[in-house]
Amino acid sequence: MKSIPKVNGVFDHSFVLQLFILFPFVALCVPSTFFRSDEYSDYVPSLLDLLPTVFFVLIISGLREVLANNLFMKLGEKFIPHKAEWTEDFRNFRVERFGLTLFKTVYYFIVTPIGFYLFRNEDWMPQALFGQGKSDLNLLWENFPYMEPVKYIAFYYSFELGYHLHSLIYHMFIVPPRNDFYETLLHHLVTVMLIFLSYFNNCARIGVLVMILHDIVDAIMYAGKALNDVANDYVVVTAFSGVLVSYARFRLWVLPRYIIPAAINAGNYIPKDASCGKLIWIVCVMMLVALFGLHVYWFSLILDMVKKLVCKEGIVDPHATKKAVIAQ
Repeated sequence: MKSIPKVNGVFDHSFVLQLFILFPFVALCVPSTFFRSDEYSDYVPSLLDLLPTVFFVLIISGLREVLANNLFMKLGEKFIPHKAEWTEDFRNFRVERFGLTLFKTVYYFIVTPIGFYLFRNEDWMPQALFGQGKSDLNLLWENFPYMEPVKYIAFYYSFELGYHLHSLIYHMFIVPPRNDFYETLLHHLVTVMLIFLSYFNNCARIGVLVMILHDIVDAIMYAGKALNDVANDYVVVTAFSGVLVSYARFRLWVLPRYIIPAAINAGNYIPKDASCGKLIWIVCVMMLVALFGLHVYWFSLILDMVKKLVCKEGIVDPHATKKAVIAQ
């Protein structure tokens, strides 16, 4: 395992504190979650449902090596300019980052339309996420926990979980640590835990909404980051305008306005005899709130990037390595 960076500053300490607060509660939730079928028999998803996750982890990791660390880096070498104010190390950093951001752009431009296509006509898909059904969030909990499985939802969960597990593995064991190590670790762990807990406690419907909501923004954001390295100023301004608007709309409005209240509403549907039912519900709501807190923090960084762009200081990735930032 690579060396873990020191905890620096108030924000790092707050992210680590959140991890220490969440993990004991999550540990208490795991046994009840994985043995939920003993309580509700055939109405609860099986561990075997997400077995394809292993396949997706391997495939996505392999594609990352072939594309992000090879083919896309060669494209970066071709299109990213040599600037007098850049050191060679910093340009190499930009080339590596371009390869990774383009890889993530491709992933999110694949998974986001898949989510829309598979679930757009479900009556619990809200219009705020472009749903074409009744847009009734109460139907997220219809007949809970005795809910009929939604077609293709296990495949979608496996695909998403495969990507997020691969991201967690790379973050913890492979890629060099950046100055956002702890906030990104919190994000990866909360995402993976929410996927597990939501699926095996028959809350996959709201899990779909959370994943689609985040995928929309990530598709636009990583495209903007990739374009920032190779495009002219007009394209960069357009791309980051899209990031700003989509981030504010979906992560700072739709998430707290629709998704978190819908998750809180789930408390009214939990059977009294469900083991750790209320605890799991509280933990999931806490993790959604933690995600929202991360989004508020990251949005402040985006606003700072926009300020630098308007003041013609150039866009500097606040999550770049300290060496790279100094070099610029």
